Amino acid sequence: MRPRKLAPVVEALLAEFRIVYLTGPRQAGKTTLARAIAERMDMGYISLDNPAALASARNDPRGLVQSGFDHYEQRRQYQTGTGKWRDSLTAPDPQQAGACR
Repeated sequence: MRPRKLAPVVEALLAEFRIVYLTGPRQAGKTTLARAIAERMDMGYISLDNPAALASARNDPRGLVQSGFDHYEQRRQYQTGTGKWRDSLTAPDPQQAGACR
């Protein structure tokens, strides 16, 4: 990705606010910028371009945000080998391992 002059501004805003709204013309790089910043800051990313996410946001916005936090926590536990994921990382179930083949 090309360096974006706006990236430090968005990162500074995210340090203070929970949500930052990016708007601009089509194909300007909004999604690319948002995904790159989310990855760099180890944050979740939800696109309302996804019809299922948009429906969830309309029907249960708090549930959508909570599911994002839950997913982030599960990923963190898996990556660090903590929590309920620790046992599956150190001693995998042979039946489950065979199912992946």
